[in-house]
Amino acid sequence: MAVSVVARDAAAGTNRLDAAWQALEAQTAAREQAERQLVAAQETIRELQTQLAHARLARNEAVQSAAEEKQASEQVLAAVRAELLTAQASLQRTDQRRPRLPAGPADDPSAAHAESAPCRMTGDLLAGIAAASAAETLAPARRRGRPSRVEQAQPEPELDFVEWWKPGWRERLR
Repeated sequence: MAVSVVARDAAAGTNRLDAAWQALEAQTAAREQAERQLVAAQETIRELQTQLAHARLARNEAVQSAAEEKQASEQVLAAVRAELLTAQASLQRTDQRRPRLPAGPADDPSAAHAESAPCRMTGDLLAGIAAASAAETLAPARRRGRPSRVEQAQPEPELDFVEWWKPGWRERLR
């Protein structure tokens, strides 16, 4: 039996099977990396969905509490208006029942002023209360959204930090 040795060139004679295995391993590695990226993306999506759900719950709770506060304030306002109307009606009935006193001497204007002053003060007081309740109902609504830069320019209060790593920090606290 005769043996013949064929010399191979290392660069020209790459084995096709080895090349196929290397290509398959590269594809497998790329697939595994893509699967890891997909899993990471799915986890991120779940976290974002959870954050969105929490934000929606917080918003719904805030809207509900604001509606409850509005309803309570409207009830208080209605009660105050009812009291105001009752007081005005009572005052009018009192004015109608009060006998008109004959006017005093013409040369004493203080007597006429003293008689009408309490009624005028009570009327002014009631008018002031009515104006205040009207001002409350006509107050502008709070602006929504991000505040303008002018409103943001307020300096933040300085916090009192303890720099414990610096010598003499205890003396500065005293």
